[in-house]
Amino acid sequence: MKKKIIAQLDDIKVPAVLVLGLPNEIQELSLTNQQVTLHNYLDAAALSNLMQQSEIVIARSGYSTIMDLVSIGQRAVLVPTPGQTEQEYLAKYLSEKGLFKTMKQSDFELKNVIKEL
Repeated sequence: MKKKIIAQLDDIKVPAVLVLGLPNEIQELSLTNQQVTLHNYLDAAALSNLMQQSEIVIARSGYSTIMDLVSIGQRAVLVPTPGQTEQEYLAKYLSEKGLFKTMKQSDFELKNVIKEL
């Protein structure tokens, strides 16, 4: 998913921050798109602050992530991890309730997310 998003960000050229959620990763990745900032990991306070400042968040649909998004009133597109039935269920349920948009990883197209903004 990371490579797919990075490639699509290169094509679209919009300002973005990508947080990979890899606390033990020390290798820094370089990007050709100067409008994209990449972090392997952010602590809870920094991540919450970043999400609050964002126009939209694209995230996995894990329970903790959803609770964070709801608590700050942030809109988001949820992309469940394939095969994670809880994430798939939560994304579908919350989308049907109108709380979040959802998109399957296999169907993910950043340009479609941007069109909906």
